[in-house]
Amino acid sequence: MLKSYCGLVALLAAASAAALQDDAKVQWKFDTPFTQTWTTEVDQAVQVYTDRPANKFKEAVEQKQRVTLGLTWTPEKAGEDRSVHGFKVKIDSLKVTAQAGSDRLEFDSSKSADKKNPLDAALRALVGAKFVVKLGKDMTAEVTGLEDALKDVPAEQKEVAQAVLNKESLAQLVAATFPPLPEKKGEKKETKGEFKLPRLGEYSTQTTYTHDGVKDKRAVFKVVTKWKFKAAGDGDGPFRVLEWTPAEADLEGTATFDPAAGRLVESELASKKSDKVEKARLRVSIDKKEVDADVRITYKAMSKTAAVK
Repeated sequence: MLKSYCGLVALLAAASAAALQDDAKVQWKFDTPFTQTWTTEVDQAVQVYTDRPANKFKEAVEQKQRVTLGLTWTPEKAGEDRSVHGFKVKIDSLKVTAQAGSDRLEFDSSKSADKKNPLDAALRALVGAKFVVKLGKDMTAEVTGLEDALKDVPAEQKEVAQAVLNKESLAQLVAATFPPLPEKKGEKKETKGEFKLPRLGEYSTQTTYTHDGVKDKRAVFKVVTKWKFKAAGDGDGPFRVLEWTPAEADLEGTATFDPAAGRLVESELASKKSDKVEKARLRVSIDKKEVDADVRITYKAMSKTAAVK
């Protein structure tokens, strides 16, 4: 009898623990400011051919880039449409590290201006910039104010700044910060995106979030993204992408939602690991001269959020 009673108590305790774990509801809170650290990393190796049929090529050049943005999201006052939520987003800090072969460039907004760095002025002008994000019912986002955010960047260096802060990169950031999330374990939700890159082409993403259960009172999600690219092809301009084959890639990662905070507190998405070295053929036109190359690229994006202190 005592043994049965103990077994029943253990069963009830387990059921109670499970109930507490399942209580990690995915309920967003749009009325609380928060900070975010958003980091992207791109590693690539580019091998340029002078004559592909004869297999004559230059040595592959390794390129690495890491960009970290420090942001503060401040809720806007709710309007008549309560299903729309707005945030003012401010860039608090910026770090950039880029390396191509033996050449290396570093920028850190927390350090003093470096007159020897040709990109210092352009990147430093982004710190303090603000833009507005509005979220609809299904988490579709509208980003405005980008032109104002870039207004203090010198005209001759605007292209450099836009490589870090542009419509496409902001759309990716917002989508990763406020994705549509399923509410129960095993459920899935999908989101799609389409982006145009002048002179390069266009790409689409299809991302699936799968509820993977609750850990430490936080909901955990598996994230899988399928990426497809379509080259711009022939046309005007000094630089155009003519071909990228294969033009698909798979990425995977995780995301963690904290019910107490009402937001994602951590996420990561990276190129899917493979034992096989994946290369893509890239053909570009530079001043009407065609360049043929093999490219290997790996990508990673990481986000962490915290309450404003």
